[in-house]
Amino acid sequence: MDEIDKKIVKILQDNFPLVKRPFAHVAKILNISEREVIERIKKLKKKGLIRKLSASVRHRMLGYKYNALVAWKVPENIVETVCKKFIELENLSHCYEREIVKGKWEYNIYTVIHGKTKEDVEKTIKHLEKITGLKDYVILYSLKEYKKTYRKL
Repeated sequence: MDEIDKKIVKILQDNFPLVKRPFAHVAKILNISEREVIERIKKLKKKGLIRKLSASVRHRMLGYKYNALVAWKVPENIVETVCKKFIELENLSHCYEREIVKGKWEYNIYTVIHGKTKEDVEKTIKHLEKITGLKDYVILYSLKEYKKTYRKL
């Protein structure tokens, strides 16, 4: 990633231009062509340096006030299969694998589930239990949100 790539990412992550041709707007700021901006973004995506361009929605403001981190105990041989099923759900925003601590904490897959009601969240968890056959999990509900940001360049 060179300096121009970094500038493009910073502009898009901090204040995506809400204009008819946002990449032309970025190009004008950087004194390069719109085509170059688009090609650079495509290369960054292809290299895996950026995943996608998308809006960041504040789910609590939309009424999704119930959020739970669910830690699952998933046998290693089915982690990939289980996680593919998990990530198909729209109200599941995170799915991570973490190391277990034998004898202390043996949950290795973490999901974050959002719902408008506690019942919505529990329904989703029961659905995940049903489609995966997993029965060993812990639910940790959010009580208060202190900070919500994404890593920036």
